[in-house]
Amino acid sequence: MKKYLSLGAAFAALLNSFAVAQAADEASCVALTRAFWINVFDKRNADVAMDYLSPNYIQHVAPPQPPISEWVDTWRGVFATPPTGPGKDFPEAQSDYKTEIVSIVGDEMFAALRAHDTGHWDAGPDKGKAFDFHYYDIFRCENGKLAEHWYSEDPDPTVGK
Repeated sequence: MKKYLSLGAAFAALLNSFAVAQAADEASCVALTRAFWINVFDKRNADVAMDYLSPNYIQHVAPPQPPISEWVDTWRGVFATPPTGPGKDFPEAQSDYKTEIVSIVGDEMFAALRAHDTGHWDAGPDKGKAFDFHYYDIFRCENGKLAEHWYSEDPDPTVGK
């Protein structure tokens, strides 16, 4: 039985590597979402976010909808190490924030991405505590840009402990 579990685990890892690796014929919304995620979140570079976001980008969050510039400033603050400039007052700054794409699927118009984020809170009431959670993001693409975003997270029970 143990042999089958090892083979099963190896097969699952192999399938996951195909889900994350970019295919040459990857649908345009999937490719755009992947590039956005890697260049903004993985590389911690909020300054390139507007290269990917439509001027009419809609972030589906509780109202009121923040302007795109505020969204970019928030992530600039999160990525600052140590927090500096516009990010110095953001309690959610995370100097060891790490994200990885677990899977991404879609077509020319939509992409669904699952990512795994880990790190420690640098400030605020949870300062020094670890976080470990998965994001589920859906993006709608239009005219070569990300036009809309829906978001859900599945926090690990150890977040904030």
